[in-house]
Amino acid sequence: MDHEPPPAPEPAPGQFRCPTCGARQDWSDVCRRCKCDLSLTVAAHRRRSQLRTRCLAHLRADRLDAALSAATELHALTPDDDATRLLAVARLLHGDYAAALQLLAGEKLDLPSVRSGHGT
Repeated sequence: MDHEPPPAPEPAPGQFRCPTCGARQDWSDVCRRCKCDLSLTVAAHRRRSQLRTRCLAHLRADRLDAALSAATELHALTPDDDATRLLAVARLLHGDYAAALQLLAGEKLDLPSVRSGHGT
């Protein structure tokens, strides 16, 4: 019987897996096991965290254009479930109901630039 192995357990908060060798470790620019350069991985993770925080702050302050811009960039960087939901909320509050529904339905969107104004 061909069974796939169970997925590896998620690393503890504040840790991640090296994309090269799979070692669990704290955030670092170099893998503790294989010595792979992880600086781009760390930078992408930091940027993702910044964009998510910025988007949420813009939503709280009712700065919808800025929130949509941050959510769009976040989703382009890491199109995971969290980024998709955040982009859908930003699109919904921006008045783009069809795009919000498409995102939540898992459909690919050709997202226009946010800079053109409200409701585009």
